[in-house]
Amino acid sequence: MQEHGEVSDFFSFVTSVSKLLEEAAGIRYAEVSRSIHPQGHAPRHAFEGGVAPADFVAGMIADEGLVCVSDAEDARGYNLAKAAVAEFAHQTPGWHRSSDGVYHKPQDEVTLTIRPLLDRESGRYGFGVEVRDGTIEPGGDSSGLGDVQSRHAGFDISAPVEEAAEFVQSARDFRR
Repeated sequence: MQEHGEVSDFFSFVTSVSKLLEEAAGIRYAEVSRSIHPQGHAPRHAFEGGVAPADFVAGMIADEGLVCVSDAEDARGYNLAKAAVAEFAHQTPGWHRSSDGVYHKPQDEVTLTIRPLLDRESGRYGFGVEVRDGTIEPGGDSSGLGDVQSRHAGFDISAPVEEAAEFVQSARDFRR
């Protein structure tokens, strides 16, 4: 069996990436590849650029804000929800990922942020959306965001996003 370091073909590279990602984050690459890398170019570019599978996985974990199984009891559930957030952001106009991995949408002088959220009652991950003061500059991080104006949650990603957008619209209408 081939080690994770040197791989001779693209299939071996992706197989190693999947195994390493499962070991580190509890998810297989095939489960999240279309969510995290919707065009599918990232693994091919990494392989052709000579990036080691372990480095590709480490970059994915850092870029996407995934949690490692050693750091969280239910890393798998969190990471699958995080991949769903990534897919939503890739498919929905106006959503972006900050340099620190926060998915966000600027709206007027506020920013909507979205993340996986554990429902303590069911033990399942859903999605939490916060309306925060301030904005994130292109290529910037979320450290400059201010106070939370409202929080919204649900298992269907669209419900808390719609509720947050309605909150922003209501606040805008109130200011007029």
